[in-house]
Amino acid sequence: MSTVFADWLESGESDPFNGHYDGGIDKLALGHMPTKVLMALLEPMAGSLGGIVYLAAGKERLRWLSKRLFDKSNDHDGVNQRRAALPNGELSDYRLANHFFLTESADDIQAAVARIKFLSDELSALGDDNI
Repeated sequence: MSTVFADWLESGESDPFNGHYDGGIDKLALGHMPTKVLMALLEPMAGSLGGIVYLAAGKERLRWLSKRLFDKSNDHDGVNQRRAALPNGELSDYRLANHFFLTESADDIQAAVARIKFLSDELSALGDDNI
């Protein structure tokens, strides 16, 4: 089983976000916050209206990390196979970003945190620690 970064990236379609996730992390909601801190804040947010800022920031961070890894990795097939083994592994990164934001379920948020960690770890393994 394999899961792609984003359907539009894999099929060569135009970027529906107009390059928003191509820029620096500082352009994202809470972009100044380290990814590990954002992950720690996301975990207890399931069903909490006060957590909407963190959910939005998590959605953006997941997309940004995914696009960054897509651009930096030469092993898309390997990444896709490893991603598929994660919780909600059948969802692309971009679909998971929308899914957990909309459902706000504890399981989906945990899946998003696991995906953010996975993407961060993959980037770190490539020497990209500016996340």
